Amino acid sequence: MDAMIRRLARVPSQRKTCYSEAPQAQVNASYSAAELTETINDPPGKIKSQGDLNRPGLDDEDILLSVK
Repeated sequence: MDAMIRRLARVPSQRKTCYSEAPQAQVNASYSAAELTETINDPPGKIKSQGDLNRPGLDDEDILLSVK
């Protein structure tokens, strides 16, 4: 990544969220991070119901009366 940034005639640097310089220990840790693993995209399964939805004050009779 640093090489790509330099090819664009820019200086690579790491910053914290508020744009201040990152501590050297954090910069060193970022360069020794493990390789990314391959993404596993399992197909979605059927969503299982977790029981009846409890909505106090909104039972079937209230809903039917408001539609009429």
